[in-house]
Amino acid sequence: MSAHERFLADIRQYPDFRKDPALALELVRKMQGGDKESEAHLIASALKLIAEVTKRHCARWNAWQSEEDLRQEASQNVAAKISKFNPKKATLEAYIRFCSRMAFIRFWYDQQAIHLSDSRRKVLAHISKARRKLESQLGREPTLEEISACVDLDEEQVEAIGSSAPVLLVNLDENCGDEGASNVLNFPELTAKTKSPLELAEIAELRRILVEALGDVDASLLLAYEGRGTAYFQDLYITFKHKCMKESAARKWAQRQRDKVAKYIERRGRRTD
Repeated sequence: MSAHERFLADIRQYPDFRKDPALALELVRKMQGGDKESEAHLIASALKLIAEVTKRHCARWNAWQSEEDLRQEASQNVAAKISKFNPKKATLEAYIRFCSRMAFIRFWYDQQAIHLSDSRRKVLAHISKARRKLESQLGREPTLEEISACVDLDEEQVEAIGSSAPVLLVNLDENCGDEGASNVLNFPELTAKTKSPLELAEIAELRRILVEALGDVDASLLLAYEGRGTAYFQDLYITFKHKCMKESAARKWAQRQRDKVAKYIERRGRRTD
């Protein structure tokens, strides 16, 4: 019996809120009135959905070795956030799926993401540019020795710095002008082109910057807009802001947030110069 099957056997006693929407709404109503027992029942009724979301995540990223940890992270995040759910603004299933995915991102970030100082980022940017310049001149991939000579650093330093960071730069423009750049995370392509859990860690690194610039809620909304599209963003906006936003207004909102992030990064860069 797999870990997933064992978990399903353990939670078989709990109902699935998707099979009884009326009961789920009643539990939410009581939870909002301060009934902790109803809140606990609601969390228990979400465990089967959490297990499904975790299984799909593990299948997509071949992360079965971390299935139990991922499921636990998702369960804990749902338990922490469930009291903020408003059934008049979004569906319970969409809310639980979102909370689970955010837990997965944080898990991979904690496991694999490496924090870089601003000075280290600048060095890595210099190395990346040097490599692309040499590739253009030589018509091939430059050797470590050639890159080291170009940037005036020891080979050991170049190798250590070049392999240390999943994310170096953040490109906020919709028309990315430096498509050949290495270690550049293009903001408009976030979740559509992720291919591994490590790339989820890259998103988490970007999210850290967005939270610093915009705050937790607007950072989550902007990631949803860029990665999942307007409709998904509008659902989350209702959940977090408790009001609707039209598609045209959503585009303007997203651009304002991009401008804020760009200004924040510029200010931070001036502070480290």
